[in-house]
Amino acid sequence: MNIDIFALIDEHKALIKEENHLKTANISKSLDMDGARLLYDQWNSADRAVRKAGKRLARRKPRTLAGVAALLDYTRQSYTDEINEVWAAIAFKTCAAALNRMVAA
Repeated sequence: MNIDIFALIDEHKALIKEENHLKTANISKSLDMDGARLLYDQWNSADRAVRKAGKRLARRKPRTLAGVAALLDYTRQSYTDEINEVWAAIAFKTCAAALNRMVAA
């Protein structure tokens, strides 16, 4: 799989935006039980997609210094915004491995 780290960051940002929209819609709407359940299911699906994309992003080793810098910066921002994100710790480890690989080459 040859997916660019920048594309994965963009994908993760878009999924977070969608999840936040659904979360806000869920809170701001007065719905009957079926409508609330449907909106919750949509939000829950979006939340799972965000977590899956985060893990995929975290495990993708950047191939360039620019990619390492982008992943570090995005992870740092996400880590401070969403403190419970497990993928952030994995991403920091992935960046260290990518840098070690680049230095050894």
